[in-house]
Amino acid sequence: MELGPAVQKMSVSQPPSGRGVPCLRCRGTCAGFEPHSWRKICKSCKCSQEDHSLSSDLEDDRKIGRLLSDSKYATLTARVKGGDGVRIYKRNRMIITNPIVSRKDPTFDTITYEWAPPGLTQKLIIFSEDYQQAEGLAWHKKHFACQECETLLTGKPFALDNTSLLCTTCSKSKRL
Repeated sequence: MELGPAVQKMSVSQPPSGRGVPCLRCRGTCAGFEPHSWRKICKSCKCSQEDHSLSSDLEDDRKIGRLLSDSKYATLTARVKGGDGVRIYKRNRMIITNPIVSRKDPTFDTITYEWAPPGLTQKLIIFSEDYQQAEGLAWHKKHFACQECETLLTGKPFALDNTSLLCTTCSKSKRL
């Protein structure tokens, strides 16, 4: 049975672009990228698509890593394991998944943000009206509290001791 070009185009076995690109990790043992039917790996060497340099983001990350490596922003780069010591840019992506459960069929509403500040988790997302700024630092209003007695300090006097918040009473008792 002959398949039409439209059916072949929609077929799962349609190879993605980049077929035959040699693996950067295996260096010679892999004949070239051969995509797995449903995983994002190579069939022949089991390495990821990034190891075959299929994504254009990888080359961009290396270029940005070279630019940032000797600057004050070197913390935004990382050394690749098994690499040649070249620093690449660490992409900072955040994926938020909200399960929407209806009967027995859970569906997921997923939002992917291209950039999120390091250390930010889904529970600590700070919206523009939900933060308190003090001494050049931004604090979530629920966490703007004394670290000793856990009293909320919004609208109250406080002391900042090495990025730890203290109310006036705890600050006085700590000095004594």
